[in-house]
Amino acid sequence: MKKICSFVLIFMVFSSIFAATMDNRVRSLSKTLTENLFDNPEEYIESVVKSLTANVSGTSAKVKILHDWICDNIAYDTDLYFTDDDEYWNSAKQDYVTVIKKRRALCSGYSNVMTVMCRLAGIEAKGVSGWSKGFAYQGHLTEQTNHAWNVVNIGGRWQQIDVTWDAGYVEYKTFIKRYTTEWLYRTPEQFIYSHFPKDEQYQYLKEKKTPQEFEKEPYVPGKFFDYGFSFTDVKPDYSNEISEATRYEFKIAKTGIVTTGSLYEKSSGYNKQSCWTDRIFNRVAVDFALPQAKTYRAMIMAFNQSEHKMPEFYGIDEFENSILPKAAQLVANKKITQRDYENLQDAYFKVEQNGRYYAQDIQFASARTASALKTLKLLEQNTQEYENILYFDLKPSQNYKEFVAKNRYPQTYSSYIDVRNTLLLSPRQGALKKGETVNFLIDSKDFSSMALYINEKLILLKKNQKGIFELETEIPDTQAVKVCGSKPNAKSYLVLWEYEVR
Repeated sequence: MKKICSFVLIFMVFSSIFAATMDNRVRSLSKTLTENLFDNPEEYIESVVKSLTANVSGTSAKVKILHDWICDNIAYDTDLYFTDDDEYWNSAKQDYVTVIKKRRALCSGYSNVMTVMCRLAGIEAKGVSGWSKGFAYQGHLTEQTNHAWNVVNIGGRWQQIDVTWDAGYVEYKTFIKRYTTEWLYRTPEQFIYSHFPKDEQYQYLKEKKTPQEFEKEPYVPGKFFDYGFSFTDVKPDYSNEISEATRYEFKIAKTGIVTTGSLYEKSSGYNKQSCWTDRIFNRVAVDFALPQAKTYRAMIMAFNQSEHKMPEFYGIDEFENSILPKAAQLVANKKITQRDYENLQDAYFKVEQNGRYYAQDIQFASARTASALKTLKLLEQNTQEYENILYFDLKPSQNYKEFVAKNRYPQTYSSYIDVRNTLLLSPRQGALKKGETVNFLIDSKDFSSMALYINEKLILLKKNQKGIFELETEIPDTQAVKVCGSKPNAKSYLVLWEYEVR
C-alpha cells in the first residue's frame, strides 16, 4: 500500500515570501566536499556536519544551520509522491544515504537526514511520525500516519521542527523551493494545531490532546503566531455549521498588521466581499456570510505594512507580455538600468505546466532582489500580499438566513485597511436601493471628518451626542455611494468604502 506523506500545498493567490534568513554558512562548504557528499554520503556526511557547525556556539544555532542546509539542498520528491506505480513506490527508500544521493525526499527522508546530521553534531534528535493538517487532510485522522518531522534536545528541552514544510511547497505537482523558519522551534502549544504525533509523549504538553480534539481544532499555520495573533476564549472549529453571518474575533499583539478574510469554494473560487473585517486596537473581528448553500474554506489573511516583497508568481502571459515589456520601456526611459531589467528576469523562473513564473528563492542575492523589487514598484505592482494565517470550514445549516451571492458587504479600500479605530456601524450591506432612506453611522477616532461622495459631490456627516458620525439620507439615482474620511489637519478625503446602488 502506498504510504501518505504530507506536504504543504499552496492554493491561495495571496502569499508572501522570504520571511526568514538562511545562515550564509550553509554555502560555505568547499565545492569538492559538497560533491563528495552527494556521491558518497556515508563517507563524507560527518565531515560536512563538522564543517557546517565549526566555531558555532550553542546547540540552537547548530540545529538551525543543519536545518538550513537540508532546506537548501533537498527538494520534495513529487515524482515519487504522485506516482501510480506501486512497485516504484514500494522500492523507494528514504534513508539518509539515498536521500542525499538523489537530493530529493519525502517527509520521512527529510526527517531521517535531520536526525543523522544532528546526532553527528552531538545533538540528541529523534524522528517523529504522526498526522498533519497539510495536503490530503480531510478533517479526520486516517488509520495510517501521513507525516514525519523531528524533535531535538536543546538545553534539556525537546524542540519540534518540520524541515519538509520549511523547504518549500508543492503546487500542481511541482515543488517550489521556498525557505522559511515557520516550523523551526515552534512551541508545543502552537505545533499541536497542525501536527499530531502517533506517540503522545512527543506532544510535550502538560495536558495531552486527544485525536478528537486535534480533529476538531482549525488548521493554524505558524504564521498566525509570527504575526502576533492569538485566540480569544472562543475559536472556530475545523468544521463549523452556521445559521447566519458569523463573527470570529482574535487578539493581536503587533502593530502594522493588516488583516482580512476570504472564502474559497472550488467551483466559484475566492470571495472577499462575503467577509467584513473590524479592527479595534488589539482585536480583529472578521464576519463571514455564505453566498450559497455550499461548504466554504474560510481563511484569515494578513501582511505587515512595513514589509515589501516580490509577488510570489505571475501568469506566463502576464510576465512575458506585460511585466517584461513594461520594464524594457523603463530602461528606454532611463528610469532603470539594463542590469535592473536582467535582475527582474532572473528573479523569476518559468514552470510551463503550471502556467506561471515563480519568484526565485534567492537567499544570498539581496542586491539582485532589491533591484527587482525596485523595478516592480516602478511598474506599480503590488508588493504587499496577504499570507494565509488560519483555515477552517464553514457550511450552512438547513435554516441558514439570507444567502447573498454578491456584494454582501461594501467594497473596502486600502485607506480603511490602514487605520485601527474606525467602525462602520451601518449600513453593512454592500448594495443599496435607489430611493430608500439609509442611516449612515460611523464610529471613528482616526478621522476628524466623514462624508459621502455621491455624483461628484461631498455630503458631510455630523457627530451625534454619542460622538458617532451620522447622516440619514435618501439614496439618489447613482451607480455608487462612497464613504470618505479626512484625517486631522488633512486637506483631502480618503475613500474607505463603496456601495453599489441598484
